Formats: sequence, structure tokens, C-alpha cells
Amino acid sequence: MRLMVANISEDGSRSRMLQGERKLSAPDYQVGDDEISLRERLRRGDAAAAREFYDAYSARIHRFILHALGPGNNADAEDILQDTFMALAEALPFFRGQSSLFTFACAIAHRKTVSFVRNRARRGELMRDHTAEVVRLIIEPPPDQDLKNALGSLSSEHREVLVLKYLEEMTVSEIASVLSMSEHAVESRLARARKALTKASIERGGEMKSQNSEAEISRRLKGLAHAKARQPRDLASRFAARLSEVASRPDVVPIRLCGEKLEARAGGTLLAAAVKNGVRVMHACGAQTLCATCRVKVTDGADNLTPMSLKEKVSLRYHLSMSSRVRLACQARVLGPVEVDAVFPLCGTLPREN
Repeated sequence: MRLMVANISEDGSRSRMLQGERKLSAPDYQVGDDEISLRERLRRGDAAAAREFYDAYSARIHRFILHALGPGNNADAEDILQDTFMALAEALPFFRGQSSLFTFACAIAHRKTVSFVRNRARRGELMRDHTAEVVRLIIEPPPDQDLKNALGSLSSEHREVLVLKYLEEMTVSEIASVLSMSEHAVESRLARARKALTKASIERGGEMKSQNSEAEISRRLKGLAHAKARQPRDLASRFAARLSEVASRPDVVPIRLCGEKLEARAGGTLLAAAVKNGVRVMHACGAQTLCATCRVKVTDGADNLTPMSLKEKVSLRYHLSMSSRVRLACQARVLGPVEVDAVFPLCGTLPREN
């Protein structure tokens, strides 16, 4: 089959399309003027705003990651925190205000945590040796240790939803945004998580005696909110530097395509970015949506691609690709950081364009 490089036209319609995609309907949440001001300063790459954001949210994000991983994973939590803030530095200049800043940050932290866990071949690799910590807790147990033990015994899905609801005091709608779930699914998971936590606490001799009492669970979990967390050194300065670097080039978007870090033109297609950077992605019809050989699977940042056109939907359905995570690289245009993998990658690399 003859391979053809798509002739990607660049005209005024591209800029009009990009401007149109950035206009969103009014969000269903309320933020104060201070957060709106901080959001705009972050979009401009302001160093003081980066420090303000880091000071306000780093400890809470670290706590969320640590609870999601479970006990004994402090070092891994620190690594994921660093990955999260570097991803935030690349994403915030393109943030369009579709959620609060903290919800946006937690969504990225959640995806980084899930990716970390999935990349471990065996669960034993995830858990660190924390014998010394266990011995210390036996000799000198803190007053809330029974609750921590009960929480640590739950699944990561149950821990996440409980922490977001009761420690971070998020609404069901915000939790749905973080976890990429429907609100009904979040409510169902919350009910199961409360029941599991109550049972685990009672089995460990805890104070929770009211079966599945939401008020009791809320009161006890809020007591964990003041735990101190160690922060990685120099992370705040590295976060500010990367944010400023990305914001200084608003027409260039950092993306990851087939495992490679690339720079894409804002409003340009994924296929154009692949061709320009020498990444081989099959495309046999000249970007006419006919062959669908340029299909890619979106692993992160699906909201940072333009919505599917009817033409793209028809082509994907014709080729039996029904997942909303599968896009045509010749049609999906980049609005912000995204990670994708080619469904039909080609071996080797192409010479990069000058």
C-alpha cells in the first residue's frame, strides 16, 4: 500500500477553529475572584503565581497520592508528586477553566497514580519495605492509627473516593471529573467505600460503631487532614521554571506520541506533529478520513483534542472502532497536552523536517 504524507493546509480557518474550541459554556461550579486571577497568572507563566499554587496545593495533592497508593509508599508518592507537578507545568498554560484548579490538579495526580500502579508487573513491587515504620507505630501508636490501618486495608479505588469526599471536601460532580466517572457511579462507589471502611475499622477495634454512618466517617477522616508530608526538594522552583518555559510559547504544545515527547503546533493535527517530528504513523489516504490507518488511542488528555466531527465518527464506525478514546490522527487537533499511542505504528523513524 502506497504511503502518502498528508498535505496539511494552514490558513485562517485553523486559527478561527482554535479560538472557537477555547470558548466553553459556563461551568457548573463556582470559584472566587482570587482563583480566577491565579488561573490567568498561571496561564501567563507567572513565577509568583506558580509558587502560590504550589504552596496552596502541593501538600493536599501529595496526601491524595499517598492515600491512593496505600501505606508504606512514601518514596513512590514523592516520585508521583514530582511527575504530577511537571505535567501541571505543561498543562496549566492551556487550562481553559473547565473545573477548579484543585480538581484539575487532582485529575492529573489520579492519572499519574493509576499509570504508576499499572506499570508494575507485580503488586509486590509497589510496596516498599517499611518494617521500621511498623515497629515505631506498634511502640508508639498515634490516636488515629486504627483509622489509618482501616483506610489502608481498602482498595485504592475506595481510598481515593473517600479522601476526595471527606478530606478534600469535593462535591460528587468534582469527584466525577477527577476520576472520569459519572456522578451516579461516584455515589455508588462512595456507598461501598463507606461500608467497607466502617467494617474494617470495627474489625480493628476502632471507634466507628454506627454501621455505615456518613457523619461518623466524615468526622474521623477529617482528623487525618493535618498529617505532615515531606516535599521533594527544589520541586517548586522546577515547577515554576517549566511553567514559564511552556507559557512563553503559546503556539507550541508539549505532547507524547507513541512514547516520544514531541512539540505540536496548537491547533495542528496529531498527524502533522508526527510527520514533522519524524514519528512513523501509518496514513494511507492523505488525511481524507477514508482509510482510518492513522488511528490513535488517547491515554491521557482527551479533553485537549478537538471534538470528533461527523466525518471522523463515520469513518471510525465504518472501521469498527467504537471507543471514544480512539481518534484519527489526521483529524484530531491539539488544544493542550495529550498522550496517544498509534494503533498501527510503523517501525523506525523518519528524517525530521528543518
